Amino acid sequence: MFLEGKTLTEIADALCAQEVAGRNGVPLTVNGILYILGNETYVGDKLLQKRAPKNFQTKQPDKNVEFESSYLMDDHEGIIDRETWDAVQARLKQRREELDQGEKGYHGGRPHFLYGKVFCGDCGTLMTRRTLRCSSKPDIKATYKAWT
Repeated sequence: MFLEGKTLTEIADALCAQEVAGRNGVPLTVNGILYILGNETYVGDKLLQKRAPKNFQTKQPDKNVEFESSYLMDDHEGIIDRETWDAVQARLKQRREELDQGEKGYHGGRPHFLYGKVFCGDCGTLMTRRTLRCSSKPDIKATYKAWT
């Protein structure tokens, strides 16, 4: 569906309509679908040591520790072919570049008319529009738009 041009939201909605569930029976989300599309395991590869080792006290990846990742190609039998995998990765890369350049809105949806036109006055970086929630009052569902 992604290669056919459908957005991640459209894919998530279609899978929910077909009652396809993710982990623990929870419906798939946009982030879950993005994870699946970028996971090399489905093509038969494996990336070892993706993150820095965890600090035993903080249980967080220790960014000060040097580590080396290893990419194993054709480690196991994949469930999709290499050609499809490469096409999806190329489309994901194009999508990331469009988002970085401000050509598309969040999740590749319809772009806001100011995307790619609003820049930071201090550093000149492209600004993006975000929807934020009032975090000081969790019972209130108020949202507001902000350019960051």
